[in-house]
Amino acid sequence: MNGYVGPRLVRCAVALLLLGSGFASTVQAASSHRAAAGVDAARLRVTLTTTSSWARVRFSPGSIAADHVTDQAGRSKYDAAVNTITLSRVVGQASVTTNLVLSETTGASSFQIDVAKGILGHADVTVVNTNGAPYRVASIADTRNDPSAAGEHVDTTVTRDLLMSTTALTLPKAGEKPLVLAAYYPWFDDYSDGRLADRPADPRSVWSPADVKSMTQQAASAGINGFVVSWHGESKDGKGLNLVQRAAEATGQVFTAYLEVPSAKPLSRTDNPAAQVRDWLVQALTRRGSPAFLKAADGVPVVFVYGMDHLSPSQWSNVLIDIGKRRGIRVHLVGDTLDPGYRKYEWGVHRYAVLDSISRLTDWSQSTSLSLRAYAAVDPAARPPLFAGTVSPGFDDHRLRGDRNPVIPRGTDGARYDATWSAALSGDPDWIFVSTWNEWYEDTQVEPGTDTGGTALDQTKQHVALWHG
Repeated sequence: MNGYVGPRLVRCAVALLLLGSGFASTVQAASSHRAAAGVDAARLRVTLTTTSSWARVRFSPGSIAADHVTDQAGRSKYDAAVNTITLSRVVGQASVTTNLVLSETTGASSFQIDVAKGILGHADVTVVNTNGAPYRVASIADTRNDPSAAGEHVDTTVTRDLLMSTTALTLPKAGEKPLVLAAYYPWFDDYSDGRLADRPADPRSVWSPADVKSMTQQAASAGINGFVVSWHGESKDGKGLNLVQRAAEATGQVFTAYLEVPSAKPLSRTDNPAAQVRDWLVQALTRRGSPAFLKAADGVPVVFVYGMDHLSPSQWSNVLIDIGKRRGIRVHLVGDTLDPGYRKYEWGVHRYAVLDSISRLTDWSQSTSLSLRAYAAVDPAARPPLFAGTVSPGFDDHRLRGDRNPVIPRGTDGARYDATWSAALSGDPDWIFVSTWNEWYEDTQVEPGTDTGGTALDQTKQHVALWHG
C-alpha cells in the first residue's frame, strides 16, 4: 500500500458497551442530556463581608468549576478551592463579591451552605443565583463572639431547585459556525491488505484527483463540511493534502491538517521532536491562503493536533513563538489534552478515540464542556475554548493488532454510532469531529464498506440535519 504509515495507537481506557435501541430513542436521549446538564451547574454571585480575622463559605455537596472576583474591598487574601471561598489575613473589615459556577452531578436533593469565621467579629454572606433572572438563594449571618464556639459554623439547608435553579445555565460558546469535520487518511489506494477490517464499497485512491473529489462530494452530501488530513509533513503527506485541498476548493468544502505529534522525531542529535513538529506545522500552513483552508471566525487558520502532550507546554510555547514572531504566521490549535498547563496553547479541544462506555462518554462530554466554558460564564471578558465533540461508528483492529484492543461493535442499525452522537451532543459542542472517514484498519470509517454498508453515512446525514435544527 503506497504511503501507508500505520494507524494511530489507541491510548484511552476502554470499557465494554451496552448499545442503545435506535435512532429515535437516541435523539430523545440527546435532548434529555442537554436538559439535565443545565441543572447540574449553577452560576452564583456570592458576597462575603467580615470583621473577623478570617471567614469562609462552603457549599456541600458540589465543586467550584470557576470563580471570578468582581469586587473586593478592605485588606484580605481571597481564595477559592474545591467547594469553599475564603477571606483570610483580614485587617479591619473586608468584603468580596465573586461569581462562581458550582457543579453537582449526583442529583443531590438538597445542599448545605455553611459560614465559619474567627472567634471575634462577624461574617455576613449573600448567595444569589444568576442562571437566569437573578434571585436570592440565602442570606447568612455569623455574629457569635464566643470562644467556646471556635471551629463551629452557622449553616442553612436549601433545596436543589433553589440553589441550582430550574433554569438551565447556558454556557458561552466559541462563536464559531457549527461544522462537521472528519478525520481522513491519505494513504489508502490499494485495499488488498488482509489486515483491513473492511473494504470500501467503492474503492477509490487517495492519489487520484477524481477519486478524492468523489469522496469529498460524498462526504458533503451527508453533511460533513470537510476533512482533517493526517499529517506527517510535506515529504510523507504533501501530495495527499494537496489533492484534498483541490477537491475542497472545487466543492465548497474545507480542509486542514491533523498534526501527528507522536510520530515526530528529533531533526538532529542536538534537536528534539518539537523542531520537526514546528516544521510540519509550517509546511501545512503554506496552504493557508486557500479559501478552503479551515479558518476561525477571526480569519486565523485552524489545525488539529493529535498527541498534544507529547510535547511539553514550554515546547509548544517555543513552536508558536517561532512561527509567530519569526515567520509571521498565526494559527489556532485544536488539541486533545485537558491538562491546564496546555490551555493557553489550545484554541480548542477535541479527542480522537471514543471507545469508552456511552455513559462515560456522556459524562466526559458534559464535564469537558463545563471545564472549558465555566470561566467564560463568570467573566464576560474571557473567551471560551472551542469544543469539538467526537462521534464514531465502532472499532475493530483485531486483524492488525490481535486482542490488544477490544472490539466495539457497531450494533443493530448502527446503534453505537447513534449513541456516540447522543453523548457528544450532551456537551453542546461547537463542532462535531467524525472519527473517521476512512480508517479501514480500525473499522471506524463512515465511508460505505462492503461489510458495513452505507448505514453510518446515512446516519451522519440524519444527525447533522437534526443538529442544525
